[in-house]
Amino acid sequence: MTLLNNESVFARKIALIIVNDSYTDDENNLDHCLKNAQNLEQLLIAMNFETEFHHNLQTQPDTMAAVKRFTKVINDGDFILVFISGYGCQVNGRNYLIPTKDSHIEDDKNIEVLATSINKVLKRITKKRETCMITLILDCCRPYHLKSNIPPYVNDKGLHEMEAPYNTLIQFACASNRTTTNNLYFKHLVKNITEPDVKLVDIFKNVREDVSEETYKTQKPFTTYEWNEDDEIYLIELIQSKINIPKYARWNTKARSMASNSNYHHGPGTTLYQLNCPRGLFLTPNRTLMIADTLNHRIMRYRNNGKEVNRIAGKNIPGDGYDMLYAPTNIIYRRKKKESSIIICDSQNRQVVKVTLGLNKIFKIIIDDITCSGIAIDNEGFIYVSDSEYHEVRRYRIGSRYSEIVAGGHGQGSRPNQLNHPTYIFIGLDRSVYVSDSWNNRVMKWKEGAKEGIIVAGGHGKGKHPTQLDCPAGIAVDKYGTVYVADHWNHRVMRWRKNASHGDLIAGDPFMSGDKAHQLNGPEGLVFDSDGTLYVADSYNHRIQQYKIHQN
Repeated sequence: MTLLNNESVFARKIALIIVNDSYTDDENNLDHCLKNAQNLEQLLIAMNFETEFHHNLQTQPDTMAAVKRFTKVINDGDFILVFISGYGCQVNGRNYLIPTKDSHIEDDKNIEVLATSINKVLKRITKKRETCMITLILDCCRPYHLKSNIPPYVNDKGLHEMEAPYNTLIQFACASNRTTTNNLYFKHLVKNITEPDVKLVDIFKNVREDVSEETYKTQKPFTTYEWNEDDEIYLIELIQSKINIPKYARWNTKARSMASNSNYHHGPGTTLYQLNCPRGLFLTPNRTLMIADTLNHRIMRYRNNGKEVNRIAGKNIPGDGYDMLYAPTNIIYRRKKKESSIIICDSQNRQVVKVTLGLNKIFKIIIDDITCSGIAIDNEGFIYVSDSEYHEVRRYRIGSRYSEIVAGGHGQGSRPNQLNHPTYIFIGLDRSVYVSDSWNNRVMKWKEGAKEGIIVAGGHGKGKHPTQLDCPAGIAVDKYGTVYVADHWNHRVMRWRKNASHGDLIAGDPFMSGDKAHQLNGPEGLVFDSDGTLYVADSYNHRIQQYKIHQN
């Protein structure tokens, strides 16, 4: 299962871009600034930002008028990004942006009078809406040539360190009280800002560290912020779609039991730390693991590497009433604006339910009369559900009863346009549907709009040979097109490289099932975290096994 490009937690994302590069004195003209800012704007638009772009603001009133216009469109809950490029200077502990009409700027006193206070710009924006999240990027730390006949001829003091108001992050292109003439900061900014599944604070920490590393620690961007680092704030969210696995990775053969009854007994149980035939898994970017605890008829949430555990849906007994589940098989997590919810395959109740999390939990049936086994969601919010009764995968839009068949749908069978008891689903970045065609002992890929699927794993009958599978279950696909599949009755996890004729074993005993650290017994769901660590629902051992990548 996967969640792609999840809808933003913010009401909107809006950006103000100010770039000054053409000054009265040609000596101060800047190359690349305009092109950089235009490239940034295009990136932000692709990330669903609304942008306001200003080029060569000639005077202080021009700059403040642009800021004032921008603040008028800010609403509660917006995320605000402000990018300023050009010349910035400090005078008496305050930072200023030099206007392009600068023929009268001869000294610090002229800067105080004619330039724009960056502190005032930030104050104007933060005063407008205190609930907004704000990021201020100052790529304006260049030495500025003054129009003076007496020393100093250059203001090269850089920017003075600033204090971030609440819900604000500030970053300079270099350290405070320093200047730079290179373009390295912008290079690493655009590289990191488009990284999905990275918390906002971590994006700018990564920018700082990347610039520092490339300059051998001679340039380290000043960074300050005032918000909770534990807040899950992302600019781009591709939960579980970005599987960062080295092409030739190997995993440790012995797993750590992240969720199990004990180190010595792997039977089922109903207490908080016990499981009973777990199946589907979902892992969020901060490594919160959600588990469909199928025969306990509940959904469990494991945080902090399994140290914090709680039940978020179901009541430990089968039922069809409010907040009741009956053998849930799969789960996805979804966040839209400020609402967090889980969507569950409630298999024996023949329905898909949405549970809105929080103090006022809401339990709602969104699809009914369906034998659902697997579930996924794409970057446009469409829900994909495998129907093992009708041997097809359907795509739904939340809130609508309309659906369309995207895989199978031609009856039970083994032809390229058919499926036989489809279960787990994975949605690729191109919206291809990967589906475990369980009773055909194969994994199929259906490109968007395709009338037939292609085999990407198995397809050579039931068996233990590397070319075969026996009732494939959980699947994942990495950026190389490699398919990872839980081979249920062979008690193993197999890796099938793109266009390969056979798979190779990455987890489980090649000869037998069991409950030892290197063995599996009926593996079901599987997921990877951003480090490539593999999590497997070891169903008949009633535990979750964690396999880390082997370090040579």
